[in-house]
Amino acid sequence: MELQDIEGEIAQIKSQMAAMTFSPGAKTEEEREDFIRQGLYGELPIVPIGGDGGGMFKWDGEKKQIGAGGVMVGGHWLNVAASSENLQDGSYAVKVTLGAAGDTAQIAESGTDSDTVRYIPIYTVADGKVAGDMRWGFVVQCWEN
Repeated sequence: MELQDIEGEIAQIKSQMAAMTFSPGAKTEEEREDFIRQGLYGELPIVPIGGDGGGMFKWDGEKKQIGAGGVMVGGHWLNVAASSENLQDGSYAVKVTLGAAGDTAQIAESGTDSDTVRYIPIYTVADGKVAGDMRWGFVVQCWEN
């Protein structure tokens, strides 16, 4: 890899990191437009922090509900339905259950992992709002015996 390639990658990482620091009200609209005009945002969208940015498992603050999403388990995609409404404060995860008849995934309160059950953290909710957003990346690894 040549020096200019490395410098280009560093510049891209810096712009992506800068894009991740935006939150509602953090910058004036003019500063945001200038940021976009300069192309400093890389390929990342500018979204609010705290679960309201959309995407999989979006937090709905009005309904106090976690939206639908999905996970890859053993090379297979599992859809995950939205949670019930009016979730209480606490920690929530995708509960993946591995079974001979098929694997399942659902949104549940965080729990203890076992040989056949894994809890993948999504949110910590406090005072009805997202206090911790762990959706940034997770993997469920599976091996055959």
